[in-house]
Amino acid sequence: MRAGASQSRIQAPVKRHVSNQRKRRLGAERLEDRQLLAGDVSASVVRGTLNITGDNADNFVEVFATGTPGQFVVEGFTDNHGVNTTINHSTNPQTFSGVTNINVSLKRGDDFFGFENGTVAGNMTIDMGEGNNEVNVGIPKLVSVTASTATVKPLLVTSVLSSATINGSLCINLGSGNGWLIEGSTHVKGSESVSACDGNDKIEFIDTGGVQGGNTIGNGVTVDHDLTVNLGGGSNYLDAYDLAVCGCFQVNGSGENDIDLAVLNVAKDAVFNLCGRGNQTFSLEPEPTLGTILGAQQNHIGGDLVVNTGCGNDDITESSLFVGGSNKINTDGGNDDVTIGEPPAAGPEEINYQVTVGKDLIINLGCGTDSATLDYVRVSRNLNITQGLGNSTISLTDVYQAQSLKILTDGGQDHVSLNATAFGTALIDLGSGNDSLSVTNTTITTSTFEGGTGVNTYTDGGANSLLNLTKRHFT
Repeated sequence: MRAGASQSRIQAPVKRHVSNQRKRRLGAERLEDRQLLAGDVSASVVRGTLNITGDNADNFVEVFATGTPGQFVVEGFTDNHGVNTTINHSTNPQTFSGVTNINVSLKRGDDFFGFENGTVAGNMTIDMGEGNNEVNVGIPKLVSVTASTATVKPLLVTSVLSSATINGSLCINLGSGNGWLIEGSTHVKGSESVSACDGNDKIEFIDTGGVQGGNTIGNGVTVDHDLTVNLGGGSNYLDAYDLAVCGCFQVNGSGENDIDLAVLNVAKDAVFNLCGRGNQTFSLEPEPTLGTILGAQQNHIGGDLVVNTGCGNDDITESSLFVGGSNKINTDGGNDDVTIGEPPAAGPEEINYQVTVGKDLIINLGCGTDSATLDYVRVSRNLNITQGLGNSTISLTDVYQAQSLKILTDGGQDHVSLNATAFGTALIDLGSGNDSLSVTNTTITTSTFEGGTGVNTYTDGGANSLLNLTKRHFT
């Protein structure tokens, strides 16, 4: 195995964007006390498809292009137990020509598969089988090529570094154990799907290296059609930095999931169904070292952004984000925290943290002790926040352009504050319980403030323009 592949397999890429220090890292847990059998991989070309088939031992194999179109080298190397994987019973690398598609099936064992540089004319399918497996796609080669498709990114990118190009579709199945996928500097011209089962899985879409400024944007992973990631159960981690999807992006997970995204550009809808019983963490934030790039937010969703979480204690953060459609957040039971915007101190970088929603912003907090904090948010149509049984804290600061505001809470002690906001109409109904509402520096054309049953307090912080105000059940 060559040095470039070895470094990628042994050490995970350094995380470049917001870490929050609470993020966990999941490594593959290798099996213990097993017979150390030498793995042998069979490889052959049948009607243009390079078939790579493993056995039930540990198979460590990589594929890289020779520079001749349709020609690839398949090479085995030493696994974690010091046992060498052979190719067609040979310790020598094998070269194959006339390759259009690549089909990998490694069966049982703790396996590794790497695809380095080169172009696959058709499709690539990778099935890692049972075991704790690792896949690397796109070890970068510093060769600049012209982007072959129109970019969906709002940033000015004149070239893209791509060490792996799949002209068709890419399908990756990490298998039933603890899986790890590192995909970097890869261009998939069809659709891509990644599947994991109920193990603890880590999936990373990365760029070519450390952040060097705006000129590096576009060197990550690009999928020309749809990207689907099925995380399965278990404790899973998804990290995407500099990821462009020209179709729809969907992530499904039934376990405890940690989603960390930065410099994400999706042309259509982005849907995250994280509906397991564990705690969910969803973070879509800027890369701070990039600063303000062309005066725009770093993350862009052309259609709708949908985040659904289950009944655990969930943490959702969105900032430096433009959504062309609606932004919908639905948290179920549990104690949930939703933060939208979160700007730094006022200054030239403030625009970099703004959240802009082209249609509706809808937040359903479910039942539990919940909080929703919106700071420096622009909504073109309707802003709706609902909360079920439990205590809630809802804070809106520097939120405006919305046609209407609606905040509905159920039983519990609820606290709502508006500061430097502006709406066409507003309905705030705090339900039962001892609740409070504070309004400062806010402009509303027509508003109804309903305290509901209980001992409720209303605070006028001043500098308000509240025309046609109806206020009931407040002291």
